Amino acid sequence: PVNRGEIMKLSDFSDMHHGQRAFIIGNGDALNDTDVSLLKDEITFGSNNIYLNKCFSEPIMYYAVEDNLIMRNFLNKIREYPAKFKFFPEMYRKEIGANPNVFFFSFVHQNPEKRFSTDCSQIIYWGSTITYVHMQLAYYMGCNPVYLIGMGHIRPDNQQTHFVLEEEYYKGKRFHTSNWNRVFGYYGIAREAFESDGREILNATPINPITNKPDVPNFDLVDYYSLFRR
Repeated sequence: PVNRGEIMKLSDFSDMHHGQRAFIIGNGDALNDTDVSLLKDEITFGSNNIYLNKCFSEPIMYYAVEDNLIMRNFLNKIREYPAKFKFFPEMYRKEIGANPNVFFFSFVHQNPEKRFSTDCSQIIYWGSTITYVHMQLAYYMGCNPVYLIGMGHIRPDNQQTHFVLEEEYYKGKRFHTSNWNRVFGYYGIAREAFESDGREILNATPINPITNKPDVPNFDLVDYYSLFRR
């Protein structure tokens, strides 16, 4: 568990963005079909190797990594990425090191009960994807609504393409594959948590051009570009 000082630091984020919209950005191939320059003045959450995407005009506001293989494979890049705020499980404190914009949280890495934290200063739960961590952070910060972009596309073989070529991204490295049925189960828990508080998570990722369906079935679809029309 984190110490009392870290809890106090994390508590500063409680309701920080009450009633403000936010965008959780996935690393799927669908991100290549999304004009991310529109996010310049938005509240953004990103993860893992989002720094490889050169289309962002500025770093992500809230950045997080929890996967041990991602951390091991890309530690130096993760430490160097100049996000405004960075969040990591307490177990990575030694690897990441101290920095004013870095925050460590108490993390439960197995979550068979499918719990969802409403107080990230105390605990954050694993949910088979870093997106679940971001959903808990966005909830804690009071964000509403929360839009998902870059979530897919999932190929017919049930694997997901990344916004950069897998050969470049994973060459010579071990990585975890996604169990999408399990991921969708946790997404359902997140939706329930938001809706019980009168808030929404919406899917602003385009439908999969291969299946002609949304890759994330848990959330209602909304057109990404309509969110920026005056």
